[in-house]
Amino acid sequence: GFGAACEIAAVEGLVDAPRQRRLRDMFEIGLANTVPDISVNGYTAERLPNTSNIRICGALADAVTARLPSVEIATGSACSSSAMEPSHVLVAMGLDRTGADESIRVSIGRSTKVEDVEKAISEIAESVTIVRGAETRVGRSA
Repeated sequence: GFGAACEIAAVEGLVDAPRQRRLRDMFEIGLANTVPDISVNGYTAERLPNTSNIRICGALADAVTARLPSVEIATGSACSSSAMEPSHVLVAMGLDRTGADESIRVSIGRSTKVEDVEKAISEIAESVTIVRGAETRVGRSA
């Protein structure tokens, strides 16, 4: 089964990469236009076409993701998704612990549509607004 999956991924993955890249870029631009004070981690580097890692300043990533049950989203980097320490990948990219703790990772899949990206932007923006408000009220600087 794994061999067959690898064969499919080798053929279809390359074919779908440009579409995924367009959706990833659409997501990043749309989120930047909707949510203030964000940055794309690794923006200038060669990146996977389907993956975006974004720092949302003033909002802990765990708090943002907890409010998003319908969006496939994670914190940190794929290399450290279950670690308690900040992602070594994000730290190597120059982020400090705060920056790593404020970073989310979103992946575009083969079945992702434009409507899915638009919905994710809207739901993430709503979650960030709520989280930033709550964190400001408890004394964390926004």
